[in-house]
Amino acid sequence: MERFCGRLQPAIKSRLHPWSSIDRRILALIQITQVKLKYRLHNELNLRRIVSEDLVQRGEYQDPDYLTCILMPPRRPLTPEKGFMDKIIGCLATRIRPFLLSKLTQWGKARILNGGDTFHAASLTQHHIGRRDRTYVRYEVYVDKNQHRRKQKEVFELQTFYGRLEYIIMLQFDSATALEALGLDRPTTVLLAAIKPCAITHSHPRLDIHYFTQHGALSLVDLACVQCVVGRVPSLENGTKGWGIVDRSGALAHALAIDL
Repeated sequence: MERFCGRLQPAIKSRLHPWSSIDRRILALIQITQVKLKYRLHNELNLRRIVSEDLVQRGEYQDPDYLTCILMPPRRPLTPEKGFMDKIIGCLATRIRPFLLSKLTQWGKARILNGGDTFHAASLTQHHIGRRDRTYVRYEVYVDKNQHRRKQKEVFELQTFYGRLEYIIMLQFDSATALEALGLDRPTTVLLAAIKPCAITHSHPRLDIHYFTQHGALSLVDLACVQCVVGRVPSLENGTKGWGIVDRSGALAHALAIDL
């Protein structure tokens, strides 16, 4: 209703007879809507500026190594505490030597291309009552089925998790020392998502709803593992207050595991 009234307000040109202006505006909107529907001229008669969500806008950033998403402001330098830094080092240990780190930056939002969701980092965005909370996401990572059996051979399987996105971290390796040590001919960027996973207690037997009451310890995954935004609804199970995760994305938003 507020948006509709906002569309009518610019049409009021007379303080003495405002209702006549409103009537003419509503009539014109109805007429142009009918023409669009009858002759299928939605794009031709669209007076709004169409901006593709897949284009990088001012203040945004897209890395050549991450072509599936675009980072969005706000943007701030990141100086993590020791415990948080240890988690970052542990996440990078299997990919890049962490002592070569040059820049750490945190971003407030990220947008998945080709019609994907826009998710927010809780550290740089504020959630207001009555607005959609875009900090809860679904992400998929490979997990070793034999992680508690050190003598067994590693067997990885793709698993789905839900959690609250706390940070979107950009790590840049662009110094001469880093490029020489890593054997790279151009600067390299790594994007990480710091997420507090939801401790799922049980799931609905028929619907894709999963219940939790608390979060786990902060973990870091590659930003490409984040698939979509999920919703939450309050729940009351056996007298315990909690939340139910509603995932309406379907199979199209799931990652595909391809053997190379």
